[in-house]
This record gives sequence, C-alpha cells and structure tokens, in this order.
Amino acid sequence: MTGKATRPEDILLDDEDYVVVHGVRVRKGSIAAAMRNIDLLETGSNDERTAALEMIKALAPGLVALGMHRHFICRNPVVDAILAEAAKDQDG
Repeated sequence: MTGKATRPEDILLDDEDYVVVHGVRVRKGSIAAAMRNIDLLETGSNDERTAALEMIKALAPGLVALGMHRHFICRNPVVDAILAEAAKDQDG
C-alpha cells in the first residue's frame, strides 16, 4: 500500500477485464453485479431469486478477496452469511 488514495484506473486499466486479488480472479463489474443480484434477491420472482442467489454465491469469493466482508455488513442476512462462509473458506 502506498498510503495515497486509489483511483479505479489504479486497480484496472480501461482495457483490462479482471484483476487477480489474493489468488482469486475478480472480473470488472463484480461488485455492481452483486448489488443488482441482491436487489433481485429481495424483489424478484422465485426463479429470479434462485438465479440471483446462485450468482451471489459465485461472486462471493471475489468479493471476499476484495475485502468486502471486512469493510461492509450486508443488510440482507442471507447474503451476509454467504460472504461470511466464503471468507471462512478462503481463510482455510
């Protein structure tokens, strides 16, 4: 860490699609996709909620690698539990 503020382009250049963080490949847009899926989990039909839940589970290792579980508490307890489990899996 340099101690100075980080800009988005310091993490991913415009022509890059992903970054590897702690050995986990995290695709550009992962956080935004997680947020949309959390919304869908709370408002969608049964099929949409099922698909959103599976996507959140798939995104969880990347979100944990980015440190979301250390800096944010999700208001959705199901998603918070998924992130906690993913963190436990990564910590070994």
